[in-house]
Amino acid sequence: MCIIIITHNNANTLSKSLNSLVDSELVDRIIIVDNNSIDDTQSIIKEFMAKYQFVKGLFLNKSVGFVAGVNIGFKACRSAEPYFALFNLMP
Repeated sequence: MCIIIITHNNANTLSKSLNSLVDSELVDRIIIVDNNSIDDTQSIIKEFMAKYQFVKGLFLNKSVGFVAGVNIGFKACRSAEPYFALFNLMP
């Protein structure tokens, strides 16, 4: 299953969510679309990318919102399973 997370300035929730997701046997890919966060969100994404090969971060230059972020995430999600789960981590 491919997990697509759309986030903006939500470092604390993102870290907790990723810690739960990386241990799931159902997850084979995690795509995080960051809507130009200015808090610690981007460093958390980079930390998980360095630790887990199946985590990919997409860092946008501006906030495009949830729907456009989902479309970007879907294009990047190349999962072996035909299932997706969406997370909206925006304040």
